[in-house]
Amino acid sequence: MNDRKQKILELLLSSKEPLTTTQISQKLNVTSRTIRSDLAQIESAVSTHGCRLMKKPHVGIWIEGSMADKNTLFLSFNTEPLPTESYSKEYRVGSILAQILLSNSRVYPQYFAESFYVSRSTIDKDLQEVNKWLEGHHLQLSRKENQGLYVEGDERDIRNAISSLAAQLNRKKVPFMSVVQKYSSEDEQQIADLVRRWSKENKINLSEVNIKNLSFHILIMLIRIRQKKSYLNDHEFNLEQFNNWKNTEVTRLITSLEELLHERIPEDETYYLLMHITGMLLERSDFITNPMFDDLKELAKKIANEFIGNIEKIIPLGFDESENFKQSLFYHLLPTIYRLKYGLNLYNPLLNEIKMNYTSSFSIASIINSSFKKYLNVTAGEEEIAFIAIHISVVVESKNRQVTVAVVCPLGVGVSQLLRIKLQENFPDVHFINVSFEDQERINQADLVIYTSNVFPTNKPSVKVNPLLMDVDVQRIQKLIQNFEASGQNNFSYQTILYERYKTDKYTILKNLSQRLEMCGYVTSSFLDGVLKREMMGSTEVGNGIVLTHGFHEHVLKTQFAFCKCKVPILWNKEYVDFIVVLAIEKKDAKDVMKMSWLYKMLVDKKVIDEISKCEDEKSIYEILTRESHK
Repeated sequence: MNDRKQKILELLLSSKEPLTTTQISQKLNVTSRTIRSDLAQIESAVSTHGCRLMKKPHVGIWIEGSMADKNTLFLSFNTEPLPTESYSKEYRVGSILAQILLSNSRVYPQYFAESFYVSRSTIDKDLQEVNKWLEGHHLQLSRKENQGLYVEGDERDIRNAISSLAAQLNRKKVPFMSVVQKYSSEDEQQIADLVRRWSKENKINLSEVNIKNLSFHILIMLIRIRQKKSYLNDHEFNLEQFNNWKNTEVTRLITSLEELLHERIPEDETYYLLMHITGMLLERSDFITNPMFDDLKELAKKIANEFIGNIEKIIPLGFDESENFKQSLFYHLLPTIYRLKYGLNLYNPLLNEIKMNYTSSFSIASIINSSFKKYLNVTAGEEEIAFIAIHISVVVESKNRQVTVAVVCPLGVGVSQLLRIKLQENFPDVHFINVSFEDQERINQADLVIYTSNVFPTNKPSVKVNPLLMDVDVQRIQKLIQNFEASGQNNFSYQTILYERYKTDKYTILKNLSQRLEMCGYVTSSFLDGVLKREMMGSTEVGNGIVLTHGFHEHVLKTQFAFCKCKVPILWNKEYVDFIVVLAIEKKDAKDVMKMSWLYKMLVDKKVIDEISKCEDEKSIYEILTRESHK
């Protein structure tokens, strides 16, 4: 909105009487025709804030609406606009979504075109993205000629969509709260302080993340209440089960809110708040002793066990042997299942960092969606998956094994022990084991072999050293270990890289990559069946147009991966993808999944992915992969 239109708006808002176009034109020193043209464009902007631009012949023009809506309208346009270059497509789509979800009246496309300094056709393209996003949240964009835009759907889905959008925009540094403030006279910090005091005084002890989440839901609840869009409890959530608890702690929170806002909160909104609070308290072991959660606990155990079983079929990391992991996963799944069951969203401020730093754990965690779909008929979003990935990363890091070196020294126990002590002093991160010449089983379990005799036949990488371990021996061992660790990086070959020039489909790609791995002697003929079964377990898209999938270790002869870049993006499950990576992990390497950490880091490096996107043959892709693997 330009300066002249802002001044027209200010004149109408500050005037106690209707103004004619002649009066406005004289004040601004322009023609009445210019004013009439400006008013046509101002009208759509006014409607987005719950107000109406009224025109009556022989009377004049005025803005009709509550004082609160008029104040919000004035403040929203009396601020310095963002520079034009800030209005990227991502910013525009996010802002449009925020305004049509929060507005109580229809919003017109022309208003967005003027606000973002783009053409109407550009906004029409943006609205296609808006509609697609809304459909993914069980909502519809109502768009009728000359009637503006409006979101249609269940109130529960609208609130969940607002929460989901807030999390999405916050991660992308789009100021969502600045849009919220246009529709609310409440201070979010004031509400957060109230929730924090309530939590402390009633010994609820909510975490800061939960205090922030609850405060946000309260703020959205208040906006919707004032728009006469109250929540309806259409779930099987039974408030009577919480009567004793509700009549104390929750009632105090409701009362405090009503006193702060000078407004009564409807009973159905008590259900809404109570559902959120219960989901947060399920993180506490003392709270879940209530018998009413027995069914939830049983389901959490079932999903946890099935999830662990599915992981072990693919990558045997020993999750089934870790009681700490089982217990932490169980307690984490209680509030997760609860949120999924009642359609409650979770904001995860660490999502981008988790996806960036724990890519392999994030991919493993996504397998749980097959169980969520089976038992709850829903799948968890990235916010939930990322928190599960943290639990997995703890086990993965602990399983990230040391290099094991067998020391064969037939010169007696004393010399062998002295040699081992010196080795450990020089290589504290390496696991050395003393073995006899005949102990082939333990030698085969080692990665490398150090021997002191003149000849020692072995297929393992090995080096002969002086029993007293001279400096030259230390250098030889260091080179042996470095070569071994570097060899783990070259888990790909030119033959397992594919540049797909033509339009194809998911099955054809997986079959082609699996056949390439088989022809090179890396997997058996059953590998493809395992890959297809993995696809049935849940989503393998990891974002940014990338698929990361794998088969079962019993079908793998040597750890490798196959890589495909598609010239024409293909529809995978829900996303169009350009890159497909198929991992083939041998059983002995399964507990060392970080061996290919360079690959996971590369897949989230936008600069490298953009570079591969420009490749038009296998050779150029191979050169980039080789370069990245040796970083």
